[in-house]
Amino acid sequence: MVLMSLLTAACAQLSFDSVTIEPLYIEAGDDVEIRVKYHQGMVMREIFSTKTRDGENIPLRSAHQGYYRASISAKDEASQRYVLIKRGIRDIGNMFAGETWSSTFDVNIAPDAPATTYTLVFRVENIMDGLPPETVLSRDITLDVRGRPKFTVSGQSRLFAGTPNIFKVNIENVGAATARHVTARLNATHPITVLGPATQYAGQMNANEEYTLEYILYVDSQADAKAYDIPIRVTYVDRNEAEGVFTDNIGIKVSNEPDIIVKLDDADGLAEGMEGKVGILIVNRGFAEAKFVSVEVVGSQHYELESNGQAYIGNIPSDDYETEDFTIRFKEGAAGQIPLLVRLTHTQEGEKRVLDFEVPISIMSKQQYMQEHMPKDSGQWMLTAVLAVPAIIAGYIGIWLMFKVSGSVTGYMDRKLFRRR
Repeated sequence: MVLMSLLTAACAQLSFDSVTIEPLYIEAGDDVEIRVKYHQGMVMREIFSTKTRDGENIPLRSAHQGYYRASISAKDEASQRYVLIKRGIRDIGNMFAGETWSSTFDVNIAPDAPATTYTLVFRVENIMDGLPPETVLSRDITLDVRGRPKFTVSGQSRLFAGTPNIFKVNIENVGAATARHVTARLNATHPITVLGPATQYAGQMNANEEYTLEYILYVDSQADAKAYDIPIRVTYVDRNEAEGVFTDNIGIKVSNEPDIIVKLDDADGLAEGMEGKVGILIVNRGFAEAKFVSVEVVGSQHYELESNGQAYIGNIPSDDYETEDFTIRFKEGAAGQIPLLVRLTHTQEGEKRVLDFEVPISIMSKQQYMQEHMPKDSGQWMLTAVLAVPAIIAGYIGIWLMFKVSGSVTGYMDRKLFRRR
């Protein structure tokens, strides 16, 4: 049964009472509830109403044949961008004289909203048939969005297996509030180990401030060459003395690469203006196999290559070596310590690597070479030769005298024999 009643009252115009905003401390990303209270003053008016199941009176029509509508909207561009109004219009209907109403609106502050004051406009309009809406109440509502700490982390992208690595972690407070007692902990797992403290203290970090922490990480020498995630946990205290926690993963790539050195293997007896054989020693000191290795002796102003200057070696296992010989002619004037330019290439993780070395090599002058290659007993030989000449002469004279004496004796004997006859 619908009960119709006619009420007559006298009152004034619509008036603002209060606004309630929850929560009081607003940060970026928060959901905010705005409740506005207002009332209708005394006027001469006829209101037709009916009761609902809850016992409330719902106006059906009045002498003005109109009703009220409440709305909330952004006042400026920044408020429109960073404050999302979920439902901006509320129908009120007709209000009784002296009656108090409230309208509730839900808004969301954008997660990237800067810390500042945003302004919304609350309006109540009188909607009447055949007439444009009339604003009967308007009030600015301000939302003070406070900043809060917000972190991003980053680290170097590559670690090398089998050796300690200095690992730098950059922590940046990209939020709009100061964070105090900031700490960062690396929760590395096998094959990555943190050498030394895994938790480090960054202290106080203001908005938009960056801090770099250094850790020492060791990667197992048998670790696969691939990408790994290192979990990091950042804790801090905000302005309300509440502890905040930020977690993330830092992606790194482990490189298990060979450690190649090039040395001189054999290069004795080399002199300017002459050619000779030079042996190159390639050693892999790393934990990984060096793949598709080739070596090249690069020409320079000091020497020319008499043989092919390039050689393909293949793979060199860990803790192993290979040698390669090249025939080189050293130019005139290229005496002393000169650099032999050696270029080594290998392929690792599908990527071509080029390493250049300067291998020092000693080249003798021609005079040094002659002195070096003269027989060790040359001095004694010369002395012997000098002493031998008089001996030979004396021997020759002795032999001559011997023949002379022998001839004289023979002649004397012959004369004696012939006389007897």
